Amino acid sequence: MQFNFNVIKLNKFIIHNIMNFHKCSILFLLYALFYIAHGYNLDNLETKSEKFYEKKENAKKVQDFFHNILPHYAQFEYASDLISCLVIAYLALMKFNLIYQLSGFIFTLVILRQILIQMTILPKNEICNIQQSSLLRGGCYDKIFSGHFGITFLSTLILYDNGLINKFFAIVVNVVNALFILLSRCHYTIDIIVSILVVVIIYQNNLNICNYLEKYF
Repeated sequence: MQFNFNVIKLNKFIIHNIMNFHKCSILFLLYALFYIAHGYNLDNLETKSEKFYEKKENAKKVQDFFHNILPHYAQFEYASDLISCLVIAYLALMKFNLIYQLSGFIFTLVILRQILIQMTILPKNEICNIQQSSLLRGGCYDKIFSGHFGITFLSTLILYDNGLINKFFAIVVNVVNALFILLSRCHYTIDIIVSILVVVIIYQNNLNICNYLEKYF
């Protein structure tokens, strides 16, 4: 009887993990398809915007509140990458199964971002080179909204809701992240604000691609 019970438990464990692998594979495929499309759109966006803003009649100056009062430190360009990686690594270390949930939210985030960055194209940071644009880090003209801030914000919300960090730490991480993004001039203030609003809408309404995978697959 004990043997049969253990066999049933083992079978359930195997089936559960096969189903999880199946859903993770679908999610991975969706990300792969997204980044193929994103690569094409990013190249088109960068080239089109560079041609537009190189014309003298199209002014490149933008009045930005925090850009006006904060110094420009180009060396902080990768600080936001580091913060995002550390927060996600902490999440994976503390409760790895939450990475699947985070990935579903991020997918919704990047799809919305792909739409919005085409709507209003702000001038690039004067020292940004479109030849150095990349799929993971983005380009010079994909401004509204900040994906780096949004991903970190989402990660801290999940960490906080699962009791892995407190409210003070969550606020500090996001404020510091926003500060580094603004100091490096990777984004404008409006990019951070829109990112906050988008993340709140996504998270509060549970707009997670994983929910649809759970339902239909």
